[in-house]
Amino acid sequence: SSINIDQKNTLKFPPDFEVTPEWIERTNDSLLLQLSLPLVKEKTILKNLITDKIAYLNEGKRSITSNQLLLSKSEKETGNNFMKSQSLPDAIKHYTYSIISNPKEPTTYCNRSLAFYKTGEYQKGVLDCTKAIDLKNDYIKAFYRRAQCYIELKKYRLAFDNLVYIINSGNSSAEVETYLQKTLEGWKKDTGDKFKNIENLLNNEINKARKKEMKISQSKIGRAVQQECRDR
Repeated sequence: SSINIDQKNTLKFPPDFEVTPEWIERTNDSLLLQLSLPLVKEKTILKNLITDKIAYLNEGKRSITSNQLLLSKSEKETGNNFMKSQSLPDAIKHYTYSIISNPKEPTTYCNRSLAFYKTGEYQKGVLDCTKAIDLKNDYIKAFYRRAQCYIELKKYRLAFDNLVYIINSGNSSAEVETYLQKTLEGWKKDTGDKFKNIENLLNNEINKARKKEMKISQSKIGRAVQQECRDR
């Protein structure tokens, strides 16, 4: 069932319309502002969340209240606990509650992306990682998780770019190297002989990234030595 607008520009919700956390988070802001709270038939938390979000929108997205921040933190912790017990749908639901209360916290999007990854909802995982990176453009964990999702979607060029970015920034690890190898193997399998045409170019990109990573690592060691000398 869809939401209609009559001749008087009044929203008409179908009788079976149900407000969900996902709908609150993703719906158009102008539509949300016209939502009638009696339609929110679910538990009190949804009514509180939507009331807070409407207030946030009416304020021109200027600030998030202390109550919203507390609720967001609490819901995120609940989501984390469900993740630990592998109760993934519940984790996703509570991360969504958290995001509704505070849509400016990148770590919550990143955490939910992992839940989406584990449930096989890879495109949703990509969207959450991208949102996290929009909020914090050097968020290495979000680049890593986005690469994982891209590999499962067989978008190997995009996975490669995310992993090379991590290496370039001096944050490589055994896990990053493993997924880089997995990306190249999947890419080669997917494209066959055509892969030979780009293999050297890809290896050049990797080598450049590793050289840059080495310089960053040496610079960090140099700064640490200087600091230790000053502290003596």
